[in-house]
Amino acid sequence: MSALVDRDLAVYWHPCSQMRDFQDFPPLEIVGARGARIQLAGGGEIIDAISSWWCKSLGHGHAGVRARIAQQLDHFEHVIAANTTHVALVELCERLLLMANGGGGATPTGHFGKVFLADNGSTAVEIAMKMALQAQSQKGQSPRTQFASLSGGYHGETIATLSAGDLGLYADPYRPLMFPVHKIGPIPYRTGVADPRWQDAGPEWAAIESALLPRAQT
Repeated sequence: MSALVDRDLAVYWHPCSQMRDFQDFPPLEIVGARGARIQLAGGGEIIDAISSWWCKSLGHGHAGVRARIAQQLDHFEHVIAANTTHVALVELCERLLLMANGGGGATPTGHFGKVFLADNGSTAVEIAMKMALQAQSQKGQSPRTQFASLSGGYHGETIATLSAGDLGLYADPYRPLMFPVHKIGPIPYRTGVADPRWQDAGPEWAAIESALLPRAQT
């Protein structure tokens, strides 16, 4: 292992990793990245097939992204959005609404009228769950506190999203903090065009719906 990797393992706790595995498979030392490729110390190169965990869909070093970040840094890096606004914030929300509403924008006929920004997927899912819970409370439906999610799903690693998920590897150590969520399944996954469900999975979804309806008011 390199000196940098030794220093890394002495001070850093890598996410979603077994630290003991690094004795046989040490962390890769990165020196650069462009597009879909990552450059390693020593001259090697790998393809970033996981898009650096889903947040690099435009690739590394995208010229447009770099230019807009530099442009924003000339003004300010970040200001709390609780009671402030700025051009970049408004323009982003306007564009997101245009896409979400199929080009219709934030209009009375658009399904979506506002944007709430979160900084990661787990937080976004948990915020959505909290919004749903609060909405029911404000409508006088306080007893409606239960959630349902797809069996076998992954929704994040906060306590609420672990509860909504269905992967024991991530959730088992935290069961004492988690709450019950109805798991919908088995899900009629389609394996290809030869699968009869490719044309019509309606009967299986109807059975799932029937099982959920008695709990619809909970």
